[in-house]
Amino acid sequence: MEKIKYFIIGAVVITLVLSTTGSIGIYDKNVEISSMGPILEVTTDKTVYSLGETVMTILTNVGDEMMNAGGPTITIYNEDNEIVYHESIRCWHELEPGEYIEWPWDQTNQQGCQVPSGEYVVEGSLSQYVDEAIFYILSDELDQSQTNYDEQCPGPVGYFPFNTSWNVSIAQSFIPTKEILTRVMLYAGKNVTVSRPYVLAIRDNLTGENLALVNVGPGEFMVIPNLSWIEFDFSDIIINIGETYYIISYTSNITDNTYVWGANCSDIYPNGTAHVSMDGGNIWEDAPQADLCFMTYGRDNQPPTAPNINGQTSGKAGKEYEYTITGSDPDGDELYVTIDWGDNTSSGLLGPYDGSYNITKKHAWEEKGNYTIKARAKDPYVWGPEGTLKVTMPKNKPKSSPMPSFGLSIVFFRGNALVYRHIENNPSITLRPYDNKVKWFCLGKPWFSSSHGYVGIDKYRGIIKPEPIEGENISFLFVIAKEVIVMK
Repeated sequence: MEKIKYFIIGAVVITLVLSTTGSIGIYDKNVEISSMGPILEVTTDKTVYSLGETVMTILTNVGDEMMNAGGPTITIYNEDNEIVYHESIRCWHELEPGEYIEWPWDQTNQQGCQVPSGEYVVEGSLSQYVDEAIFYILSDELDQSQTNYDEQCPGPVGYFPFNTSWNVSIAQSFIPTKEILTRVMLYAGKNVTVSRPYVLAIRDNLTGENLALVNVGPGEFMVIPNLSWIEFDFSDIIINIGETYYIISYTSNITDNTYVWGANCSDIYPNGTAHVSMDGGNIWEDAPQADLCFMTYGRDNQPPTAPNINGQTSGKAGKEYEYTITGSDPDGDELYVTIDWGDNTSSGLLGPYDGSYNITKKHAWEEKGNYTIKARAKDPYVWGPEGTLKVTMPKNKPKSSPMPSFGLSIVFFRGNALVYRHIENNPSITLRPYDNKVKWFCLGKPWFSSSHGYVGIDKYRGIIKPEPIEGENISFLFVIAKEVIVMK
């Protein structure tokens, strides 16, 4: 059976999580069987979904014999053919021809957040039977539209010979109800001689600056009198709900380069009207008796979630501690993150991250005190709320003291025998302030055959710990400035 493939512009990588519940039903569609025996067909109940809408995967036996198989196994691939989710259920199914299994998914990822928009391939299998289907999740919704085309009312765009040659630009005003404008579709066609692209701009004034600009080549258009819906997909722009915006259409002013934007010669769209310019957009006139055929798509922006900050909440000044900062954007937007450590230092702007982040950073506070770590995330439009974690460094940072110029007396106990040796200052032996860092050095015989150890010095007290000798029980002490520490 040949599978129908669909194409949507602007699909992006996403991550899915399927629910672990299923149901069985009867497939009541007449299906052409391409071979004998059981045949698995994987479909979804729709091809295109809005954000948050349940995606139903359907695994159907479209063959003419019973399918005895285990599963299902569901695997989701992104457009780079990478596995982004895999789920396998151990159930045994006996599907008669026409029976099917439904598998719902609520569009949340493994962290329970809404996934971003994009293209998916869902591969379903029951034992050795495997098939796949393509579907799309769109991040936007239809907002404003006028779709009633009057064949007697085309709107020319470009070169238009009428008494004199006009360079025609036309526009349609609209009032959005969504915070973000994502794309526009126009009902349009072309003259067979067209050679230059159709240009669409979004403005908040007919002669103002372009808020968005995109062009579509002539190959996407049907030849008039046939028209079709053409998508103009641009980078999302944030707009003001309730204010008037304009869809501007124009093309190069050369002979026989003419497009048609379908219209209706009556005022049927309540939130705007058509506008016409005969000189390439310098002077505009209202056409209140007409509305052009258009659809705008948009969405309301949801800011990023407040970051979660996890890590040590109490410690010692001067010592590094590790912190993990996590969060996401409900719309799956690209994110940047900044971390303020509360001591007049910050991470700077980190990112970008694709819809979610899991950041690990280390930091040390140089002075004793109380601090608040603050983190925020920003999508392309706004900063999200702040996440905080209070930390306290009640212990002072250790201060380094230079070693005095006297010698070092060391006493070791080997079994019951006392062994003593006095070491004068030796430049080959490096003593350092105690900071939990290991400093290796060689003391040499006669105390042990493996003569490595490490030293930590806190002011004038310290510990030298040699590597243990197999079969020998060594305890030791040493004297610095007549102060003694004993270890056994």
